[in-house]
Order: sequence, then structure tokens, then C-alpha cells
Amino acid sequence: MDDIDRLVRSRDRCLALAATTFLVWQGVSLYRDAMQWLAAPALPEGVLTVAELAGALGWVAATVLFLVYAGRVTKTRSQAVIEDELFQHHKRKAIQIGYGGLMLAIAALFAVAQLAQLPAEPSLRVLVVVGVCTPLFAFLAMGRASEGEA
Repeated sequence: MDDIDRLVRSRDRCLALAATTFLVWQGVSLYRDAMQWLAAPALPEGVLTVAELAGALGWVAATVLFLVYAGRVTKTRSQAVIEDELFQHHKRKAIQIGYGGLMLAIAALFAVAQLAQLPAEPSLRVLVVVGVCTPLFAFLAMGRASEGEA
């Protein structure tokens, strides 16, 4: 069972890295767009470039690590054990939470669009970030909660 626990922790680390670095990567782009839209002074460009590059490289690293993880799961033939009923429940619930978050973000953007002219690209980027990060963070949070109960 120790191998299974290590694989689950490895999966969770990959997902956390992916969600966090995607949020940083796209968050910097959103920040740049917001500062341009608001005509407000922004952080120094060097800081933003380093953060954006770190986020993008982290996203690539998470993808590579997830491929390595998938190879280890295949090698140990443990996919059925890892993807048990609790995993399936958390996955379904995370998708539901992600969908709800996406609907809330759409409603919020519609509300803001009634008050101000919103540029399309940052608005779509907000939806992509919410759609990607919300289910990943929800899945991780549910996994942590169930670890605490065990």
C-alpha cells in the first residue's frame, strides 16, 4: 500500500503544481491586461516577465511530471486501486464545483459588462483560468479533507 500512497501523493503534487503555475502564468497576463484597461501603473516589466516565465515553465514541468507519473502507474498496474470509488466521487464533485465556478464567473462578467465595456481577451482568459483551476483545487481540497478523516 505504500507504493499506492506515494503514487497518490505524486499525483496530488502534479495537480497542485499544474493548477498553481497555470494560475500564476495566466494571472500575470490578466494583471497586464487589467493595468492596461484601467490605465494604471503596473509592476516593473522584469518582475512580470519572470513571474510569467516561471508560471509557463511550471505548467510544462507539471505536464512532464504527470506523464512520468502515468508511466509509473502503468508500470505498477495500480490504476484500478488509485481510481477507487472515493477518487471517482471526488472527480465528479470537482467537475461540478468547476462548472458552478464557471457559471458564477460568467454571471459576474455579464454584470460587469453592464457597467463597463470589457475587452474580450481578458474576459475569456478569466473563464479559462476559472475553468481550469477551480476543479483542480477543489479535487485537491477534497483529497486533503478525506486524508484528515482517515
